[in-house]
Amino acid sequence: MRGYKLDIQYSHKDEGARNIYGYWDKKQVSSVLYGLKDGKLIISDISNDAKFTYDRSTNHFGTELFNELLLHLKDLNQTFECINGSLSPFDAINGNWLTSIKFYDDFCKWSDASLGYRLKFHLYNESERINEIQLPVDVNERNTFIKAFTEDHAQTKQAAAFTYELIAM
Repeated sequence: MRGYKLDIQYSHKDEGARNIYGYWDKKQVSSVLYGLKDGKLIISDISNDAKFTYDRSTNHFGTELFNELLLHLKDLNQTFECINGSLSPFDAINGNWLTSIKFYDDFCKWSDASLGYRLKFHLYNESERINEIQLPVDVNERNTFIKAFTEDHAQTKQAAAFTYELIAM
């Protein structure tokens, strides 16, 4: 494994939807549900299931596992033109967007340099990826914006979406 402390196990459910799980001390601590379709890597869910923190990494379990997934796909020579994901209104209602949008935005800073590309995060107001949202650069302003964005989508029960643009290094 590439210097991470997770014991990564891959489990592919079928050809369309795949899972990758991260284990720490035999406990599942993270997972990614993904698929490859029409030249796109589709992220259905990234979860940090750990009920604890650990001191052997500066990253979170989800960050490590997402990096491991991208490196694994590179090792298999599976290419894609972008990474797409959706944000469900159910997760907005539960307040999960308050952390997940920050995670997806910040992941660009932590993607593994050996991938050969950088990622640029794009957030969209709806699942069709028509109206791109520019997140504020200032952390406090970003947090305030994400809170209002989440509350608005929770009220309207409208999905949102994101894309990572792959930029060659």
